[in-house]
Amino acid sequence: MAPIIRKGTIEEVLIVHQQISELNKPLNKTEITEKLFGNSDLILIAEFDKQLVGFKVGFAINATDFYSWIGGVVPKFRNRGIANKLRQYQEQWAFKQGFTTVNVKSMNQFPAMMQMLIGGNYQISGYEDNGSLATNKILFTKQRPSD
Repeated sequence: MAPIIRKGTIEEVLIVHQQISELNKPLNKTEITEKLFGNSDLILIAEFDKQLVGFKVGFAINATDFYSWIGGVVPKFRNRGIANKLRQYQEQWAFKQGFTTVNVKSMNQFPAMMQMLIGGNYQISGYEDNGSLATNKILFTKQRPSD
């Protein structure tokens, strides 16, 4: 059975977020709403056998750049291509909306995420020193393919 990727709600994001221990920073409806307010945004949910198993949230930085802000997959549903399907859906949507780049940050402590991004033709475009090798952030950018 393949996962279903669909547009979702903030409430669904919060349900999935609570099941992903690596996302140890608490997230609430107000924070998400404020982050998305006034921006073109996309909230995606992954379902597997009618269970909420993943999410991805992104928003416009400006007219040309879309930022993939936060996402994750519940641990027992990993290694099934769900994160990659969420990434692909988000990219296709963003490029169809007219954005020319999709940007995402990842930390050194998430090597699987970084490998997925590089495998998806993202390029390293920046670095953010947060004082620790584990939490330093690497900025990845993917450009819209030429027509």
